[in-house]
Amino acid sequence: MTQRRFPPRVHVQWFVRHKPWRGVLHHWFRSVMSATRGEIFKYQVLTLHLLCTYLNAKQNSMRTHFPFFITAVTCIALLSCNSNEPAEVNTVKAAEPALDKQWAGSFLDSMNSKFSKQVSAGDSVALASLYWPDAELLLDNSDVVKGKDIVHAWGAAIRMGLKEMTFSTTDITGSPAFIIETGKYEMKDGKRSILDQGKYVVVWEKRNGEWKLYRDIGCTSLPPAK
Repeated sequence: MTQRRFPPRVHVQWFVRHKPWRGVLHHWFRSVMSATRGEIFKYQVLTLHLLCTYLNAKQNSMRTHFPFFITAVTCIALLSCNSNEPAEVNTVKAAEPALDKQWAGSFLDSMNSKFSKQVSAGDSVALASLYWPDAELLLDNSDVVKGKDIVHAWGAAIRMGLKEMTFSTTDITGSPAFIIETGKYEMKDGKRSILDQGKYVVVWEKRNGEWKLYRDIGCTSLPPAK
């Protein structure tokens, strides 16, 4: 037997005459439950048409039309609920893990100590190795120093007499991939005379499990030389 296919506009009177309840109701409920937001209004209109057909068909018995009545009322209720649902379900992004500040504090202490030792050793190459290739060094009265020029900047500072540099971290924030460190620095020569002192903000970035400097911003606190 060839399966009868129903057109998009449901012919309710055909349902009344032939009463294929099992197939019709199964098809109708599946259509309602799988309806998208854009199809909900169409199904609401068709369902109301189904209900009106039941109410107007007085020449037939209650038993004949009762399944249509139950189907219509149920579908209207389902469609009313579905119409209130959002078109798309927004996926709740899992909150990123917070920065472990205790670990970050220990890490920065060790890196600042390493930095100070390399300054004392006059090793500008080792100092530059603490920066990523695309890092930038931003200092007072100077253009932005990038990439390979960072080694020359520290080399020039060492040749000018820099022998000691200490750091004091005042604030730590960031994420598992970035650490933003705020603090104060002090520079001294071989006679322990102060060459410069000021404040800094540096950004440490983690790449492939390794931490290096991505941005290094320093600003002197000493008054301009007269």
